[in-house]
Order: sequence, then structure tokens, then C-alpha cells
Amino acid sequence: MKSLFTLLALLIWQISFTQSTCLAGGIDFETQDQIDDFKNDYSNCTHILGDVRIVENVSGEITDLSGLDELTDIDGFFGINQNDQLTSLSGLENLINVGGYLRIFDNDKLEDLGGLDNLNSIGEYLIIVGNEELVDFSDFDALDTLGGFLSISNNPNLERLDGLEELDSINGDLKIYGNDAIVNLIGLDNIDKVKGNLKIYDNDALENLSGLDNLSSIQTNLEVYENNSLDDFNGLSNLESIGSALIIYDNPVMNTINALSNNLNDIGQRIEIYDNDALQNLSGLDNLTSIGSSLKIENNDALTSISDLNNVTSIGFNLDIIDNDNLPNLSGLDNVSSIGHNLRINANTSLTSIAGLSGINTIGAILEISSNSVLTSINVFSNITTLNNDLLITFNDALTDLSGLDNLTSIGGNLNIEQNNSMANISDLGDLSSIGLSLSIIDNDQLSDLSGLESLTSIGGFLKISTNDDLDELDALSHLTSINGYLEISNNDNLGSLLGLDNIDYTTISNLFLENSAILATCEVPSICDYLDNGGTSTISNNATGCNSETEINTACSMLSIELLSFEVRNTNNIIELNWKTATEINNQGFEIQHSIDGIHWTLLGFIKGNPKSQEINNYYYIHKNPDRGVNYYRLKQIDSNNHFTISEIVSIFFDDFSKEFFVYPNPAKDVIYIDIPKEIDSGSSEIEILNAIGKSVYKYQVNTGQKTIDIDISKFSKGFYYVRLKGDNGKTIAKTVVKE
Repeated sequence: MKSLFTLLALLIWQISFTQSTCLAGGIDFETQDQIDDFKNDYSNCTHILGDVRIVENVSGEITDLSGLDELTDIDGFFGINQNDQLTSLSGLENLINVGGYLRIFDNDKLEDLGGLDNLNSIGEYLIIVGNEELVDFSDFDALDTLGGFLSISNNPNLERLDGLEELDSINGDLKIYGNDAIVNLIGLDNIDKVKGNLKIYDNDALENLSGLDNLSSIQTNLEVYENNSLDDFNGLSNLESIGSALIIYDNPVMNTINALSNNLNDIGQRIEIYDNDALQNLSGLDNLTSIGSSLKIENNDALTSISDLNNVTSIGFNLDIIDNDNLPNLSGLDNVSSIGHNLRINANTSLTSIAGLSGINTIGAILEISSNSVLTSINVFSNITTLNNDLLITFNDALTDLSGLDNLTSIGGNLNIEQNNSMANISDLGDLSSIGLSLSIIDNDQLSDLSGLESLTSIGGFLKISTNDDLDELDALSHLTSINGYLEISNNDNLGSLLGLDNIDYTTISNLFLENSAILATCEVPSICDYLDNGGTSTISNNATGCNSETEINTACSMLSIELLSFEVRNTNNIIELNWKTATEINNQGFEIQHSIDGIHWTLLGFIKGNPKSQEINNYYYIHKNPDRGVNYYRLKQIDSNNHFTISEIVSIFFDDFSKEFFVYPNPAKDVIYIDIPKEIDSGSSEIEILNAIGKSVYKYQVNTGQKTIDIDISKFSKGFYYVRLKGDNGKTIAKTVVKE
């Protein structure tokens, strides 16, 4: 019997459901008559299985929805769109569920949402857009379930969001934009999570974000921009996390984001704060410890401090601080140790100090310091030894030198030093040995020489030295052996000679430009001579006589004083003998013999007179009676009758008559080296000194009496070659080379 009753009940429900459901394919209401006749045409239909559109086909046609007053459910989407004279949604009071999205769009006379009083569930998203007379959502107060995003936009008279209080989460984006009359976001008070982006923009009257007080997390971006009356971020005090980006820009009267400081401690990716004219500081970001991607602070005219970033220790990608006219320093970045990609500090016209960057020891790609007109020093990068991409130091009018770059050994990209009007020297680049791409030194009015580039041996791109008014010599480039592009020397008013470019392999030059240097008269250096002699293309003009055309340079090259056939060094019974041989000599005054223990810093040993005119082979020798222990380097400086000179190749020899007792090990070494002291050295008054590859002393130690073996910690030394020199009070000196891994 029980089964019979159950079967009967199911049958009655099925008949009832069949009678109440209809229109699996949906329906479009385009005329008032369709709405008025709906109950007659579809008797007992309360549940539409398909989509419903109310879109009039003649302007002003649809004004009354009371013919739909028996509808309770729509399984598909529901669109109420472009009905010019519809003022109310009365007639939809029994609607409780929309299975798809609800879109209320471009209904010019719609004043409120009365009629949707009992709607409690929308399966997908809700869009309310372009309804010019809509003032509030107060009749929407039963809605507690929204399956997708919420977009409220371009409703110019919308003042309040009352009616949305039952929503506690948004399963997608929340977008509020183009609503000119809204002053706050009250009505969204119970929303705890936004499972997408929160975008609030172009709301001209919006003063604060009150109404979002319970919001704790945003799954992707928080974007607040182009809100002309927004003063602050009040309303976001309980926000704890932003999954991806915080983007705040073009809010002209916003002076603080301090409301974020209570709880915000996690931003998954990037922060962009720019074009906010009244923003004074970054209070609100003081709980952040890391930024997964980029930090961009740009064009905030009133910004005077970024000190609230003082807990940030790492930035995963770019750090850009650009065009903040009143920012005096970078205090607040003191704990940042690494930047994953680019560091750009540009066009901050009040920036006097970047001391806040002193903790940085890694920059993944580009370092750019540009157009900071009152910045005098960049002495904060001493921990940086390599750059994988460009180093750009440009348009800094008050910058006098490059102190802070003294440990930089290689640049993977371009080195551009341009239009730094007060820069007098670049000597702090003394450890730099290679540049992966081009070297440009352009328009630095006070730069007189290139001291600091003595260790540079290779450039992977072009070399351009142009428009440096005081530059008078290129000697510091004498160790440069290769480039990989064009060579341009132009518009340097005080440069008279190309000496210093002697050792560049001419096959690595792709084109040659020598132009507009009024006193440049000496171009006949081996690299230039060999390049032109082998048919290299060139543009040569407006220089002094001797260097004013390819013909003049070729003539000068053909008259070079000597042809050096060989230059050798050997040890004969603990005496160093130098021998060299010439094939021809013209106007040759003679040879300076120069000596070095590091191959960089040179002293004069003596002078050997040459032959004014000879077409025969001439042999020369020189005896160095007291060479240093260890590696000795020698070169010749040949001087002609006009006092022009050329520098020979470097030769070297190891000299150590008691070297068996002097050991530096292990070699190569990583953390510690050990030094055995020879018996001939009086350890009681001896000194150990370690010099880097350019001869700069980096360590000294006074040897104690009786010490036979000494250990020295080199773990903090930069990688490269070092010279370990032992000096005794008897004048004996020993030097050995060690490689730090």
C-alpha cells in the first residue's frame, strides 16, 4: 500500500511539473503584447527551461512586466536589455531563481529594481550596466547566491549599492566602474572573498571604499584607478591578501592608502602605484616582506617617502622608481637584497641619495640610473660583481663619478655612460674586464680620460666615444683586444690621439667612423692601420691634418718608425735578459723599457737609443739585474722624433731562485689559502700583501717571528686572479699568482 501511495505522489508531481515548465528553447519578448498574452499562450507556465530576453523591437514598446507575474524560475540566462520606457521590474515578484546569468542593460528610464524582491539565486554572473535613471539596488535584498562575477557599471545616477547585503562572496570578478554618483560601496558589507579581480575605476564621486570592510582576500588583482574624488582606502582595513597584483593609479586627490596597513601582508605578484598626484607615502604596505614580481612607483608628484617598504627583502622581477618629483631618497628599501630582473631609477628630480639600495647584492638584468638631476653619488652597489644585462648611467647632471661600481667585473649587455655633465672620472670601473655588447661614452662634458677601463679586454658590440668635450686621451683602453661592431670616435674637441686603441684586433671592427674632432692628428695606431690596409670601410672627416682622410692615415701608417720583428725575455743565470729585433727604422728616437709585476701598473727601467734611419735588421737587448720574485712583465714604448709613440706587446717570465720554499696553496682556492714562508725571508719583519688583477691592495698581514705557514681567509674575495706578494726586510720580494674560484 505504501508503495502505491509513493507512486501516486510521484505521478501527481510529474504532472504538476510538466504543466508548470515550458519553453526549453527559451523565449524573446519583443513587444508588450507578448508579455500581456504570456499566461494565455503558456497556461500554467511558471518555470522556463531556456533563456529569456526582454528586448523591445520598437522604442518605447515595453513598459509593463506584470504579465510575467507567475514566473518563479528561469533555468537559462535572463536579459532585460534596451527597453527605453521601462521604469520598473514590477511583475517579477515571484521570480526566485535564474539558473544562468542576469543582465540588466541600457534601460534608460529604469529607476529601481523593484520586482526582483524575492530573487535569491543567480547561477552565473550579474551585470547591471548603462541604466541612466537607476538610483539604488534596495529592492534586491533577497539575493544571497551568485555563481559568477558581479559587474556594476555606467549607471550615472546610481548612488548606493544597498540591497546586496546578503552576498558573502563573489565567484569571479567584482567590477564597479563608470558610476558617476556613487560615493561609497555600502551594500557590499558582507563580502569576505572575491575569487577574481576587484576593479574599482572611473567613479567620479567615490570618496572612499567603505562597504568592503569585511573583505579579507582577493584571488587575483586589486585595481583602483581614475576615481577623481577618492581620498583614501578606508574600507579595506581587513584585507589580508591579494593573489596577484595591487594596481593604484590616476586617483588625483588620494593622499593615503594607510587603511591597508592593518592586515595586508601578502601580494602574490606585482605592485604598481603611479600617477596619483596627492599620494604622500606608502603607509599601508608596511607589513609586506616580499614582492613576487615587480614594484613600480611612478609619477606620484607629492610622494616624499617610501619608508613603509622597510620590511621588503626581495623583489622577484623589476624595481622601477620613476618620475616622482618630490622623492628625496630611497629609504625604505634598505632590506632589499635581490632584484630578479631590472632596477631602474629614472627622472626623480629631487632625488639626492639612493643609499637605501645599499643592501642589494644581486640584479638579474639591467641597472639603469637616468635623468636624476640632483643625484651626486651612486656609491651603494659595492656588492654587485656582475650584471647579466645593461648598465645605463645617463643624463644625471650632478653625478661626479661611478663610485660604488668598483667591484663590477663583467657586464652582459651594454655599458652606456651618457650626458652626465659633472662626471669627472670613471676610475671606479677598475675591475671591469668584459662587456657583452656595446660600450658608449657620450657627451660627458667634464670627463678628461678613461682611467678605470684599464682591465677591459673585450667588448661584444660596437665602441662609441663621442662628444666628450674635455676628453684628451684614450690610454686606459690599451688592454682592449677585441670589439664586435663598428668603432666610432667623433666630436671630441680635445682628443689629439688614438693611442690606447693599439691592441684591438682589426678583424673585430666592422666599420670605422673618425669624425669632427678638431685636434685629432694621430690615428696611425696598429689597429687602425691594419683595418684600413685590409680594405675596411670607413668615414673619416673634419679632423686635424694627419687624420682627416683615409689617405692621410694610410700615409702616416706607412711611415711608422719601426717594424718590430720579435720581442723576447729569458732567464740566464738568474739574470733577466730582454731581446728585440727590428727590420726597418725611420726617425726612431729609441725605446723605453717598462716593467710591471701585475701587467697593469708600469715603471720605467731604462732607455735604449734607436736608429734614425735604417733598412737593416737591428738587434737590441737589455739586462734587468734585480727582477722581482714571481711573474715579471715587460713592454717597450717606442718613441719617434715627433714624440709619437707606440706600445709593444707584453712579454713575461717567472723569476724565483728560492721558489721551491715559497708555496701558495691550494690553487685555485675557494675559501682559504695557505702560505709557506721561505727560510731566506726574515719572518719577524716581513709583510704579506694580496693585490687584485689591477694591482689594488686588498689584504695586508705582518708576519710574526717564527711563522712558517700562514692561512688567509679569501672567502669574501671576488672571483678572479690575485697576486700574493711577500716582502722581507732584506729587500727580497716574492710574488705568486692565485685564482679565487
